[in-house]
Amino acid sequence: MISAKIGFRNLARNRWRSGLTLGGIAVSVAFMVWILGFMEGWLGAMVQGATAVETGQVEVHRASFADNPRVYRSFAATAAMMETLAQVPGAEAVTPRVKLNGLVGNEEKSVVARVFGVDPRMEADWNHIRALYDGEIAFTDVAIGELLAGLEERGLRSNTLVVFLSDHGEEFFDHKGFEHGHTLFDEIIKVPLIFSLPGLIPENMRVGQQVRMLDVTPSALCQIENNQVHPSLPLLLDLSHTLGCSLDDFFGDRTKGRESLEGWLVHKKKDQTTAKAGKAGARAKVEIQPLLPGRGEVKRITPYLLRLAAGAEDGRPFFDHKGPEFGWLLSGVLKIAVEGEEIVLRKGDSIYLEDQSLDLWRNEGTGRAELIWVLC
Repeated sequence: MISAKIGFRNLARNRWRSGLTLGGIAVSVAFMVWILGFMEGWLGAMVQGATAVETGQVEVHRASFADNPRVYRSFAATAAMMETLAQVPGAEAVTPRVKLNGLVGNEEKSVVARVFGVDPRMEADWNHIRALYDGEIAFTDVAIGELLAGLEERGLRSNTLVVFLSDHGEEFFDHKGFEHGHTLFDEIIKVPLIFSLPGLIPENMRVGQQVRMLDVTPSALCQIENNQVHPSLPLLLDLSHTLGCSLDDFFGDRTKGRESLEGWLVHKKKDQTTAKAGKAGARAKVEIQPLLPGRGEVKRITPYLLRLAAGAEDGRPFFDHKGPEFGWLLSGVLKIAVEGEEIVLRKGDSIYLEDQSLDLWRNEGTGRAELIWVLC
């Protein structure tokens, strides 16, 4: 008791010195605790790195390889041997491996390393990757099921075209490759393409010949229109209006049949695109023929020849186009409305629109009207 009293009296006598002493002890203890934790974690990581791929495993070697591990002392794992080992009671998986110690480095530095030679198709990670991919397929299957169920609940399934396709497959070392974009084997390019539209597309119908994914969208549009060979002009006009693009964007190779000579452009009549005519409604009486390749290729102009049958009219512009437009009436009488003002055009008249659009157009003549319409 006397010693304790003397000790506490000394601590109280010089509080500054006592505080420094206790603080130093506390810092030292904290540092020792951190060092012990760091060492435990470091040693644990070393043990994990050395044993994680080997714990619970049984290895089969030649006796000479166990004594002196060299590649030339290993033996080839034949299919018969692997099958025999796989039948051993308690064996969950069998995979060939070669493990070697060596130096790995470059001209400036080298480090000791343990090299593993494995067959990826037979490793546990391989099975894990396959399982993950199978999980993605299952997830997609459920999502598509929910989509179809939603269409059924809303009464939309009978008039909705469903197209199921994939842009590419995946390779899992089928031909010593992984993922996609490196080879052209069937596992990469043989993908599903399924069309489903009740009442129009027969069930279980298969197409045996090789097909491409290039024209899936036109094929889908044709299925909507009762298996037409090509999408109709009214459908394309509606799509261009919805997408906010020009009608000529839907046409194919707009550079075919042209010759460019030092800035001059020759587009021969025999190579011009055939006029497209509508098949329903007001647009059925309209023929639209592109005269030159598309906008952006010829000084950003796109001219068309429009033929309007007698009585043809519509409350929409000829094209859903943002930008200047120019029209020149070749024959007939055409009434148009721009921003509420009606204008009658006769043969030889022209009109330029900076950023306006037609509110209405109607062929007022008794015969067909023809005009050149240019998108700028």
